[in-house]
Amino acid sequence: MSTINVLALDYGASSGIAIVGSFKEKKLSLKEVHRFENKNFDQSGILVWDIEHQINNLKLGIKKACHNFDISSIGIDTWGVDIVFLDTNNKLLFPPIFYRYFSSKNSLSSLEKIIDFKYLYGITGIQLLDINTLSQLAYLKENEIIDFDNIKTILFIPDYMTYKLNGNQSTEYTIASTSGMLDVNTKDFAPKLLKAVQVENKFPKIIQPPYDSGYLSEDICNELKIDPIKVTKVCSHDTASAVVAVPTESDSFLYISSGTWSLMGIETDKPILEISNRNNIFTNEGGINNTIRYLKNIMGLWLIQETRRQWQREGYYYSFAELEKMAKSAPKNQFLIDPDNQIFEFPGNLPKRIIEFCKKTKQGKPANHSEIIRCIYDSLAYKYRMVKEQIEKNVNQKYEIIHVVGGGTKDELLLQLTADFTGATVISGPTEATAIGNCLVQLMNLGQISNLKEARQIVKNSFPIKIFKPKHNSELETNYKKFKILLDY
Repeated sequence: MSTINVLALDYGASSGIAIVGSFKEKKLSLKEVHRFENKNFDQSGILVWDIEHQINNLKLGIKKACHNFDISSIGIDTWGVDIVFLDTNNKLLFPPIFYRYFSSKNSLSSLEKIIDFKYLYGITGIQLLDINTLSQLAYLKENEIIDFDNIKTILFIPDYMTYKLNGNQSTEYTIASTSGMLDVNTKDFAPKLLKAVQVENKFPKIIQPPYDSGYLSEDICNELKIDPIKVTKVCSHDTASAVVAVPTESDSFLYISSGTWSLMGIETDKPILEISNRNNIFTNEGGINNTIRYLKNIMGLWLIQETRRQWQREGYYYSFAELEKMAKSAPKNQFLIDPDNQIFEFPGNLPKRIIEFCKKTKQGKPANHSEIIRCIYDSLAYKYRMVKEQIEKNVNQKYEIIHVVGGGTKDELLLQLTADFTGATVISGPTEATAIGNCLVQLMNLGQISNLKEARQIVKNSFPIKIFKPKHNSELETNYKKFKILLDY
């Protein structure tokens, strides 16, 4: 059997990578060929993505891959919710706006003026967030930041990238499901919601992955000096791709896709829309094979990343390994925060806000960097426990195993704390789950893999995992009660 090579272009909020997946004899191996730091900048007081930088690196990743491999297909996945506005000439009306800009603008208040929230969850099944595409559009319209009269087409980021490669415009289902604009039952845009924000007929038709989107355009092939390559619409929301790569044989499992965000949830056939769940703030997003990812968005490793960035600005250049070591050396459970408190959502001096939160909640003041970073670790693990318990209550099922995939699998302290605090066995890996899931869906489209069950078995056979068993902690319940009290602040 000859080797089949596919290229996964995986863009996260902090960085992007190009990874070649080589498939032979039912095993998949990965080779990173390009990596770059994602950039955003301030334009007239608005935080926007450097989309030109992203597209240039997209093409550079393709060029590097084709220089060393015979590539059969290309697939793109990115973070969710953010969009691109095109005019009648398919030119950008405005750079795509970074979702964290909306976190500080209370964009939900703009949405509430035009839509009754009481009915919204029953339509979309989506957690109400300032960053949701629907909230973004309501804010942009109310504040006249974008001239809606000049919008011809709206594309999500991965759909725009695909368009730049081959000129084809379509809306991939899993990325659209993050928007808060789909009817969770029909899996299509809800006309009432499009009308509310005045974007009727602006989004191209929704397609289900895997979808054959044609080939690289002649212009791109000439520019990169390569032959035409098939472009596959994969699960273009990065979390949806990551869930494809969970190495489980069970149809019922609990996962954490651990990266800038922690997405904790389960895979179901139907949305879960009971009224009691609205208070738990869960979301129903799209997955492979028309499945639903019933999950909670948790502020994840961004808390550590942003803390590290602030300390770098102050002249302290810690590696992530050093931060983990510092956390291990600090007292356990001395300081706790609610990772999802709104004060931690936006960029800036996060350590200062953590200290202020601890003082406000009468916990005292973290004395040093080690105590601040330990606070983040303990707080994330307690949050995972809380979300696990909420899911178990909502679906009336206990989960003894948590699969953790993504960048967070490199952080063994957080993995062990997750096991200890939840009481579940943590199975960690693979790290590059998003790129792996991207590759697997391309291989499905090429006829190399028959179904999702086979794909997950390939992951299990191809990539190492680590197992973390829960350890007894006599003070766990007392500290967990302390954590839950903090959620009221």
